[in-house]
Amino acid sequence: MAGLTLTVVTPEREVLRVEDIDIVVAPGIDGELGLLPRHAPLVTQLQGGTLRYRSGSDENFLTI
Repeated sequence: MAGLTLTVVTPEREVLRVEDIDIVVAPGIDGELGLLPRHAPLVTQLQGGTLRYRSGSDENFLTI
């Protein structure tokens, strides 16, 4: 099964683009968002915090 493509952008530029992600957990303005493959495409505002994403056994963090 194909994984997610994660793209993080700011008004100035694209900050991060990673393909084949298994799960993304992001700090949304109304609480944490958990996204798995086959989730509907989503564009949302995030708040400051830590975005986590995992591909296989590799877990990565991005402070936003």
